[in-house]
Amino acid sequence: MKRSPIKLRRHPASAAERRAYRDAADAVRNEEGYVVCGGCRRPLLDESVQLHHVVFRSRGGTSTPENLKPLCVDCHQAVHQHLIDACTPYEAE
Repeated sequence: MKRSPIKLRRHPASAAERRAYRDAADAVRNEEGYVVCGGCRRPLLDESVQLHHVVFRSRGGTSTPENLKPLCVDCHQAVHQHLIDACTPYEAE
């Protein structure tokens, strides 16, 4: 018997959080206008960007651009599986 996926209920983002998410993504756009993944550095379409909280919200982290790291889906999963490190802020080359 196939199980249906569990749907997690997300907390609605406040206007300040949405602004911080947008600012974090805008800070790492390349010259073509794409957001660059902070892990693998691939250019991403806006709808595929996942913003990772460097310091988790559950541990007192904030939703500010300084604490958000844009990642692709694969890198975001790898961070949570402890396969790659995302504890350092994104640094442009």
